[in-house]
Amino acid sequence: MASDLLSGVISTLVEKATDSVLEEFGSMLGLGVEQDRQKLHWKLLTVQAVIANAEKYCAAEPAIKEWLHAVKTAAYEAEDVLDELKYEALQKAVEAEVRAKRAKFSQPFHLSLCWFNFSKNEMGKKLKDVLEKIDVIVADISQFRFLETSGANSIVPRLQSHSHVNESTVIGRSEDLERIVSILILEQFRRENVEVLPIVGMGGLGKTTLAQLIYGDERVKNHFQLHLWVCVSDEFDVARIAKSIIDLAIGSDSKLPMENMELIQRRLRDELLMKKFLLILDDVWNENRTKWEQLKLLLSCGAPGSMVIVTTRSKKAASVMGTRSAYVLQGLNEDHMWDIFRQRAFGMEVDEEPQFVEIGKQLIKKCWGLPLVAKSVGGLMSNKKETWEWFVVLESDIWKEVVVESEIIPVLKLSYMNLPSYMKRCFAFCAIFPKDYEIQRDTLIQLWMSNGLIPTEERVREIEEKGLEIFNELAWKGFFQDVKTACIKEYYFLNNLHTVCRMHDIMHDLAKSVAGSECATMLNLDGQNNLSSDVLHLYACCMTQDIASLLQQFSFTRTILSTAIDSEKGEDSAVLDLSFSSSFRALSLRDATICEIQMRPRNLKHLRYLDLSWCPILILPESLSTLYNLQTLNLSNCKLLRLLPQDMRYMQSLRHVNLDGCDALVSMPSGLGRLSSLQTLTMYIVDPDKGCGIEELKNLNLGGRLELHLGKVRNASGATQANMYSKKNLKKLLLAWSANGVPFVEEVFEPNPDNAKAILQALEPHRGLDDLEIMHYGVAGAKDLTWKSLPGA
Repeated sequence: MASDLLSGVISTLVEKATDSVLEEFGSMLGLGVEQDRQKLHWKLLTVQAVIANAEKYCAAEPAIKEWLHAVKTAAYEAEDVLDELKYEALQKAVEAEVRAKRAKFSQPFHLSLCWFNFSKNEMGKKLKDVLEKIDVIVADISQFRFLETSGANSIVPRLQSHSHVNESTVIGRSEDLERIVSILILEQFRRENVEVLPIVGMGGLGKTTLAQLIYGDERVKNHFQLHLWVCVSDEFDVARIAKSIIDLAIGSDSKLPMENMELIQRRLRDELLMKKFLLILDDVWNENRTKWEQLKLLLSCGAPGSMVIVTTRSKKAASVMGTRSAYVLQGLNEDHMWDIFRQRAFGMEVDEEPQFVEIGKQLIKKCWGLPLVAKSVGGLMSNKKETWEWFVVLESDIWKEVVVESEIIPVLKLSYMNLPSYMKRCFAFCAIFPKDYEIQRDTLIQLWMSNGLIPTEERVREIEEKGLEIFNELAWKGFFQDVKTACIKEYYFLNNLHTVCRMHDIMHDLAKSVAGSECATMLNLDGQNNLSSDVLHLYACCMTQDIASLLQQFSFTRTILSTAIDSEKGEDSAVLDLSFSSSFRALSLRDATICEIQMRPRNLKHLRYLDLSWCPILILPESLSTLYNLQTLNLSNCKLLRLLPQDMRYMQSLRHVNLDGCDALVSMPSGLGRLSSLQTLTMYIVDPDKGCGIEELKNLNLGGRLELHLGKVRNASGATQANMYSKKNLKKLLLAWSANGVPFVEEVFEPNPDNAKAILQALEPHRGLDDLEIMHYGVAGAKDLTWKSLPGA
């Protein structure tokens, strides 16, 4: 981890050490434990006061660098101890409530009434051990003579509903577009069936943006039969690229096994044979002629006039792959650079005043015609309201660097260094994703939350709102690009809209450089032995059969996002054992062929994010309901799952539960209305006989999408208790007179159309709803109804 991220870590620790639950719980453990907690808080404040100054000098002073490493190690250990204390507090609160109910004890529950049946000596010892390490660190401060700072280093993020860049507006590339389009469709001479045109230029020039313009040009669309786009990035894997081309050509996942190259090449030739195609290979680094010749041979079956456009930073790669002279992309002129800069710098907080314009135009001359740098520097200046702040950036020593490929990152780091500490940590976390990965905004925010990267603020009602501010600010400053609303298939008949983004490959390089060894991406298991023991956040591609060993090997990490790459789904479903001790905060097992999970909750007490989507899981262990820190539970498309843990009402930290596509689910746990923090619940099956009445929804402030199964709602008075009109954050609502998609028919109850109408009126949603769908209205077999865009309806 870069030393400048430590400020955020310490700030998070200071916040956790003063948590109200811990204060009350600490006093219950005894005077010694509570005193140690208070001492830890005071010591952390001492470290916080000097950490920003220490970070400035660590590069020049090896001793300071070593000291900061000791701070990091102790800080993460302290965070583990504080998290364990909070888990114990939540667990004992639940145990006391259950005990009181069994004893028919009706007076209100207070934490001070808890009877703690665990060894307080164990927790006290852990706290004392970490306090001793912090003591040593504080004692070393005097020898360095650090200057104390407030550690604020903060800006107030703008509240913007449209903070992302409009990627459809591209400045300064119209001439390049016309030249390349003329090469593609006007020139008659062709030396080969399939020709290759490289577009070459340094990072940040806009090669990918130009390729997107070409790809979307109507003349180009009409000229070629097939249009294919593959992002290649670091690894030039011929089988993977060929399979991607096949998937694009047929419009779906071909499910071809990656290891069977013979099958892949046959299918590829079938799809391309005598078709004139345009293939964009974006972000290519391959300089190996043999690998390229293997792929080129597979593409040669296309019709005459087919073209491959390659975007690359490498002149050698262009030479190896090109059949035509490379198109060398030049930097933008100063007028175009100024247009990009002023879009970002002015209008929100900073007015376009003469003194700022003068300095801004000098800054543009230092950006070397690179649009990415203009965006980044413009975003940097967008909240600097004083002239002297502009001069500080203009006169920074970082501009003195010679312009070569590897030294764009120090320039972009100007924007990074001006972020508040918590925002630096959020950006650095994104190094976990592979290059060109499409990031879902809401998932990213939930991952930030699970790792404690988002600070809590009294002025922000929900932590998700603060996460959205951070995302918008990073997008506005150019750290994210291609921010858009995309329609993503959630399951076989439902498409949901999600905000997604990508990172420019140079911004990804910047994230990797500041995250250091703490974030890692492992695209196959060959590299697992080369990973640092300092890794905290890991993205891994592996077979389901290897997931268990992967989790145990990296149980010390805080985030594991695994992507199953099994060639055939549904075979040899596995039972996953999670009973070992771990430090996981976020765990994604998406798409793995797992039918059952075994766990020991006390060994998963840190877990806040669990994604089991698309797993053929049959049953969830009841012990999952004792994961009291869990915030996000994603079970979407677990099509075989029939029941949820019955004691989920005790999971007071739960904020997001995704049940889309859980077709076999027959009932809900009782008492979900107690989950006061719940923001997302995508399905609810009403069944009053099982304690799952519709009134449980009354006080839940749900947002996003809700699928409400009403088969057992008997009258309008009951439906009114759902309080649907007050749920202003709901965007999509499905009302189904069914039990999870199957029309509900009960022998003793004959559905009444008039009753159904009254129920429908009682469930009237707010007028800002985007989509309302009604299924099996009133009686089984009735026509389904759908309304879209309902304002004023």
